[in-house]
Amino acid sequence: MKKSFTLLESLVAIVLIGALSTGLFSTFKRLFVSKLHIEKTWERRMDLELAMMRMKQIFKEMVPHHALYTHPQCTLKCVRPLDRDPHFCGPVTYRLSLRKDELWLTTQNIKGITREELLLTHVEKFDVQCFDKDWLSQWGKERVYLPKMVKFCVRVKDLGDLSFAFFLEHLHS
Repeated sequence: MKKSFTLLESLVAIVLIGALSTGLFSTFKRLFVSKLHIEKTWERRMDLELAMMRMKQIFKEMVPHHALYTHPQCTLKCVRPLDRDPHFCGPVTYRLSLRKDELWLTTQNIKGITREELLLTHVEKFDVQCFDKDWLSQWGKERVYLPKMVKFCVRVKDLGDLSFAFFLEHLHS
């Protein structure tokens, strides 16, 4: 003769299945949220890398007789050899500025035509320092030479404080 499950045994089984299902759902939900956070952080890091690669490209365009000023915003004057837009080949001025939580690069040619590029989002703070025997927060027009290094310090939401230094030694040799 077959013995069937009692009501109590059935209820215990249902409660156990419910508890296990809830635990599994919570675990999968946390894993999914963690995955989204990691992807978002990775995307911001890639944006940051692209912005710093763009700055490196600009510093490679600089030649010794051009200028860099860091107050009140970072301004670089240099010669752009090639550009997809012919208006921006030749002498240009670059300006880095922080607007709301975005870091912008403005390029202006000698005729006054400007172009703006969004370099980085979620920026809470931005600072430029120049190295000449020591790190200086201002590099003014009174200096007739370029610094040996330039350091960009940014505070990006969820990434914290990050610094990138660019050597300008090729301009001093």
